[in-house]
Amino acid sequence: MKAKYEPRIDLTNRTALETVIPLASPYVVFVDPCDACNFKCKFCPTSSKNLMVSVNRPLRVMKLEIFKKICDDLLDFSPKVRVLRLYKDGEPLLNKKLPEMIDYAKTKKVSDRIDTTTNASLLSEDTGKALVNAGLDRINISIESDDY
Repeated sequence: MKAKYEPRIDLTNRTALETVIPLASPYVVFVDPCDACNFKCKFCPTSSKNLMVSVNRPLRVMKLEIFKKICDDLLDFSPKVRVLRLYKDGEPLLNKKLPEMIDYAKTKKVSDRIDTTTNASLLSEDTGKALVNAGLDRINISIESDDY
């Protein structure tokens, strides 16, 4: 299968929010499987251990049981969430349970789509296959550049 490169935001099929608010349920829910990261990007607050300590934010991996509780709670929304986005501040591939998380959310049908964003440093052939087999719909690769 040939890789498809496209912007993360689908501007063609995008819903104009002003035409549908108030929303009965969120379109996108961000869940951070791991709020730690293995990179030290100068633009990212997560890479500053001193900052994380000063705001009393421990860096850790989400437990599978917590993720399952979140998914079970998301089932209360009607209509269901459109996108479950498995990342926010950390590197999701640091969580070894990520494929299990995706599989659980897919099996429960908590959202129309599941995606993640990664720096891809931990992405191997085996990991990629596990993510695909679990049902991941989209993976975004974030690359730091000093061209900004």
